[in-house]
Formats: sequence, structure tokens, C-alpha cells
Amino acid sequence: MTKRLTKKKPGRPKISKDDHRPKKKRTRNITEEQREALRQRMVEMRKKRKPAEYKNIHPTVLAKPEIDKLSMKNVKAWIKEAKEDLSTLTDIYIQNYAVNSFFLNQLVLGDTANFKAQ
Repeated sequence: MTKRLTKKKPGRPKISKDDHRPKKKRTRNITEEQREALRQRMVEMRKKRKPAEYKNIHPTVLAKPEIDKLSMKNVKAWIKEAKEDLSTLTDIYIQNYAVNSFFLNQLVLGDTANFKAQ
């Protein structure tokens, strides 16, 4: 078998973490009048922006007032709360699984595990 000789393509040199320097942000030197003009422009653009359509939420849910238990705001709050609870429960499950699997192995193996080590 013969090896195929290929030329290495020149590339960027590898940069280590020590060599990394954060980029400087460029700032624009503008006068106060220009700033005010930009502010006015942004206000006009915000007025032109359309409200969110919420195509993935059923219209009956959108029609409910915020006081209602099944309003979009309350349901989103429940979903957020459930996700937080799920993450904490997942951590607890993982911790308990590691401990329980250790003890289950001890029960299954019994005293034979101690004799194998010697």
C-alpha cells in the first residue's frame, strides 16, 4: 500500500485560551442631536411593528381575560413552574438512582463481592 501524499492547506493557527483577547466594541461618536434623531426613529419603528399573532395558541384561549384560570398568561406561568419542578426532580432522581443502584448491586451480589476482591 502506498500512502497518498497530500499538501497541507495553510490555515489559521490554533489559538490557545491564553492567546485569546476579547474584541473591542466599536462605539460611534455622535452628537446629541443625532442621538435624539435615532431615538425618534426607533419610536416610529416600534409603533409600526405588528403585535404577535400567537398562531400556535388556540383562539379561545387567547380570547379569555387574564383573570381566568385558563388564560394564556396563567397557562404559561404553569408551564414555566412545571419545567422548574421537573429540573429539580430530575436532579433528585439521578442522585437517588446512583445510590439505589449501588445498594441493589450489593443485594444481588451479596457477600460474594467481598470474596472476589480478596
